[in-house]
Amino acid sequence: MQRFIRTFDPRLKIALGLMLAVLIWVAGPVGVAAYALGLTAMFVAARLGPAFSLAFKSYLLFLSIWTGLKILVGAIADLPLEQNLAEAGFLAMRLYTLLATGLILSASSSPRSLGLAVSWYLRPLGRWTWQPALALALMIHFLPLIGQTFAQIRQVIGLRCPGLPAHSRLILLLQASLRALAQKTWDQTLALAGRGLDAPEAWQARMPWMARDLTAGFALATILAVLASF
Repeated sequence: MQRFIRTFDPRLKIALGLMLAVLIWVAGPVGVAAYALGLTAMFVAARLGPAFSLAFKSYLLFLSIWTGLKILVGAIADLPLEQNLAEAGFLAMRLYTLLATGLILSASSSPRSLGLAVSWYLRPLGRWTWQPALALALMIHFLPLIGQTFAQIRQVIGLRCPGLPAHSRLILLLQASLRALAQKTWDQTLALAGRGLDAPEAWQARMPWMARDLTAGFALATILAVLASF
C-alpha cells in the first residue's frame, strides 16, 4: 500500500483531491465520515515521516480551534445542544478531510512530481506554466520544513533556557526561526539554480499514463461519487 500511494500518478492524485474537495460539501455525514476514515487509513499506511506527522498534529490543533469556535457561535445563537454539537462535528469532519487530503497529496509525492503534474494540466496555456509549477513545488517543500524548524528551535530553547519568560521565549523563537528559514531559503535558491529548475525546460518532462493508475483512479473516483450520496 505504501509503495502504491507513493508511486500513484500525481496528475490523478491532484484530480481526485480536487474532486474530493468539492464532494465533501455535497455529501452527508455518512459520506464525509467515510472519506475521513479512508484518508486516515491512507495516512497510516503511507508512513509519511516525522515532519508530516508534526504537520498533522498542527492541523488537528487548527481543527480543534475552529470546532470550538463553531460550538461557541452555536451557543451564542442559542441552538439546542444536540444540534450544535452535530453541526460542529460535521464541520470538523469536513475540515479534517480537506486538511488530510492536502497533507497526503503533498507528502506522498515529491514536490517536483506535483509541479510537473500542474505544468501538464496548464500546458495548453503556454510556456509560462512552469512558473506556477515551480511555485507549488517550493511551497510543498517548505511547508513541512517550516513546522520542523519551529519544533526544533522550540525544543532547543526549552533545553537551554528553561526559565525564560513566555514573551521572551516567543520573541526568541520567532527571531531564531526566521533566521534559520532565511538561510534555508538561500540554500534552496542555490540548489534550484544548480539543478537547472529555474527554466521552463525543467518542467516539461514526459509523463506516460499507466493502465494500473488509470484503473485505480477510475475506481476511486467512482467510490467517491457513490459515497457522496450518503
